[in-house]
Amino acid sequence: MPEAGTGDAVAGSTLLVCTANICRSPMAEALWRVAAARLRPTLPVFSAGLDALPGRPADLACVELLAERGIDLAEHRATRFTPADARRHELVLVMEPEHHRRIMAAAPMLAGRVHLLGRWGAGPIEDPYGASRSEYEDCLARLDQSIIAWLNRIVIRQDATRTG
Repeated sequence: MPEAGTGDAVAGSTLLVCTANICRSPMAEALWRVAAARLRPTLPVFSAGLDALPGRPADLACVELLAERGIDLAEHRATRFTPADARRHELVLVMEPEHHRRIMAAAPMLAGRVHLLGRWGAGPIEDPYGASRSEYEDCLARLDQSIIAWLNRIVIRQDATRTG
C-alpha cells in the first residue's frame, strides 16, 4: 500500500477490494497491473479484503489460472482493508454492492471514490472461492472486461485533462 502520510490520495492510485483478498481482488490487481503497463505505466494498483486474514496466500485455483497467462500470483499475501489505507487511493473499486455498502458505513469520507468494478457492463463479480474451474474462468473474464473498461476511461480522462 502507499506510504502513510497526510492521508492525501496518491494520484492515479487504485485499490481493488473483495472479501478475503485471496481470489477476486488479487487477480484483479495482477490483471490491472499488466493491462495498465501497456496503457499508462504510472497507474499504481493495490488490493485488500474487507474480511482478509493478513498474510494468507492467494487461492491456488487463482494462482494456476493466472500462471496460464504468464502472471505470477504465488507471492501474493492478503491485506485487510482499512479506511486509513483506502484514503490514500484516488479510486476504490469493489466487486459487489455489499462491499460498497460496508465501506461507506465504515468510511463515509470515501464517498465519490468507491465504485463497482463491473460498473461498465460486467455488474457484480461473484466470489468463485471453492467453485468449479469454469466459475473461476468466468470470474477472470469478468474481471478482465471490467478492468479494461475502467482503464480506458481513466486514460481518456487523463488525456483530456492534459490537452484541455
